[in-house]
Amino acid sequence: MKEILQHGELAVQGLANLRKKWTGQVADMESDPGLVTNCVVAAAFIVYCFPLKRSLRMEIGPSFLNSAQKHGLPTPSKQLFQDWSVVSFLTEKNIAAWYRKQEDCSIFLQNAHLVLNQCTDQWVVMIDRHRFALSWFQNRKKGVQLVKHRNPSLRKVLERCLNDGSPLVILDIQPQLLLSDPILSSILHNKDKFHSLHSFKIAVGEKEVECVPGFELYMMTTVPIERMTHEFLSSLIVIHFCTLF
Repeated sequence: MKEILQHGELAVQGLANLRKKWTGQVADMESDPGLVTNCVVAAAFIVYCFPLKRSLRMEIGPSFLNSAQKHGLPTPSKQLFQDWSVVSFLTEKNIAAWYRKQEDCSIFLQNAHLVLNQCTDQWVVMIDRHRFALSWFQNRKKGVQLVKHRNPSLRKVLERCLNDGSPLVILDIQPQLLLSDPILSSILHNKDKFHSLHSFKIAVGEKEVECVPGFELYMMTTVPIERMTHEFLSSLIVIHFCTLF
């Protein structure tokens, strides 16, 4: 019991040290009514621009800010795309150091942030025609398992990863078949369950499988966005990794 109390005291002290920082952050947020504008613009950028190539992202992204202001949202003191990059606004982590050799890494950093932070309630699909994203991802995620969408071993590999928590990448997915795939359907539509603190069961086809919380699923395809349906794009976060070529 004494040891438990000591750990509790250390935890309280650690939080106390952060009080000043958090108090300052709250004051900054309250003093800038335009924060909500940046949040709306960032959300729109994630939903609509990540499937697009570099040139279209750069063109369309800033237009969201103009649209927000036209509809009466307050002008932020620090504006997204001008004073904030998308990555610096969304996270405090410095992932730029992870990939310094890229000539133009701003688009890559946007992609990397969304993939590695899993900050949405939808699974990520990477458009990766040149296998660049796969090579990068394997270097970043140790112990990742790979399997092709049409591989007969998909179910076996998926069940093993759900059981032991290994991250899984499904390669060469076929967008027109994915959402109705009986093996993957329940998982694709229930990502929020994997935020649980306790193990749970989920249907994989006709079988219920024990799942470890925190399981990570990633998918890759070479199919261009023009051949993806509206249902597919609204059900998953699609990221275009071909922007670097």
